[in-house]
Amino acid sequence: DQLHGDNYQALIAEKIVPAICEFLEITPSFENTAMIGSSMGGLATLDALGLRKEFFSTALAFSPHWVLGGQPLVDELIGQLPKPGRHKIWMSRGDRKLDATYKEDQDYADSLMHKIGWRSTFKCKLYKGAAHNERAWAKQVSDAFEFWLSN
Repeated sequence: DQLHGDNYQALIAEKIVPAICEFLEITPSFENTAMIGSSMGGLATLDALGLRKEFFSTALAFSPHWVLGGQPLVDELIGQLPKPGRHKIWMSRGDRKLDATYKEDQDYADSLMHKIGWRSTFKCKLYKGAAHNERAWAKQVSDAFEFWLSN
């Protein structure tokens, strides 16, 4: 009954990232700080970018589980995203099994992203033959990272 997404994001941004940076003796930079997740984690990733615009520069969302709330959820999450410009957003989905059910909501999300001005810093990629599982997402990571780390 209780949602813990905000606590999860706070843990990452306020405890885990600082601890890793302290251990590695580095300072995190906005440009090199991204959130990544799949399915429900894909939704949490988009939520994190909306809620922590000054901390995360990029959201990498694999198979966002839009069917949880349909178009109202798409409206809510897309509506809280930062304005296009400084941030990057990458989404993906497959076309098999559970991921096949995401088409309508993902198409709607893509159209909203374009409508509000997201162009070169937004990408959504369809992976033909990919299902909703870690094996599929693992094959997508290099594309997502390349998008994130490119100019």
